[in-house]
Amino acid sequence: MPPPSPPAPPRDSAKPPWTVITLRILMFAGAAAGLLLTALFGFLASQEDAPFLVVAVAAFGLYGLGSLTLAILAGRRHPALRWVIVAFHVLALAYLLFAAGMRPEPPPGQPDPAGAFNGLCGWFTITCLVLVSVGPSGRYFTRPAEQSLPPAPPAAWPTPGGQGPRPLP
Repeated sequence: MPPPSPPAPPRDSAKPPWTVITLRILMFAGAAAGLLLTALFGFLASQEDAPFLVVAVAAFGLYGLGSLTLAILAGRRHPALRWVIVAFHVLALAYLLFAAGMRPEPPPGQPDPAGAFNGLCGWFTITCLVLVSVGPSGRYFTRPAEQSLPPAPPAAWPTPGGQGPRPLP
């Protein structure tokens, strides 16, 4: 009877902290909103001759695709990924500030839905920046994924007959 095989080493579950899970959910939601707004502004741009709509289509499309890509990749552990997410949200915030500065003032007494939308997007972006910057997220991203995997098996396994290890190739 062959000897029993050694037990597998315990595997680190590498479950992301709540901050990373919340960040990913927010980024998926931002990607969905960005892609939906891309479709909406793309439709409006095809109906009207407004160059600012083309810029809005490009901006929302880039944000939607970038947020979707980073939300998918955020489940992996890599130190550079954290800083890519930070840079992405800083650029999004800079664009929001630029767009807010370039927007014309509404007439007095009129509601300003564009300003409210920019403010909501700004808070959303700041929330994502805070979530990726707090301690649990930082510790999650700074430990490489290779450390969460079990060690590689030995180069020589016992043969099925139990006569000892197989010769190495």
